[in-house]
Amino acid sequence: MSDKFQPFTVGDWYNRQSQPRTSNPKQEDDVKFEKTYPAFQRYLTTENFGELFEKCYKSCTELDRIVRTGSNEMATQAQNAINAYGLSIQLAKELLELKAKFRGW
Repeated sequence: MSDKFQPFTVGDWYNRQSQPRTSNPKQEDDVKFEKTYPAFQRYLTTENFGELFEKCYKSCTELDRIVRTGSNEMATQAQNAINAYGLSIQLAKELLELKAKFRGW
């Protein structure tokens, strides 16, 4: 794995999640997608990924059990899934940071 993408562990979701913000989204803040992703758009609009991160945590907990107790093949697949969850959480955090940065302009 490259230095840029470090493996994630079960507890990383907590460190990577964004802090909930209270704001009223404005119409100019709407993000236009070529395809629509209503659930992701809802989380991005409300600027609170807490519910989604909680679901990721539960999935990662189960995947971590597989990493520790499963066969080598299953453990590798489970670790790859944990890494994907971690990268997704990191992406969500970066998107919120970018949104806040552009709103400040």
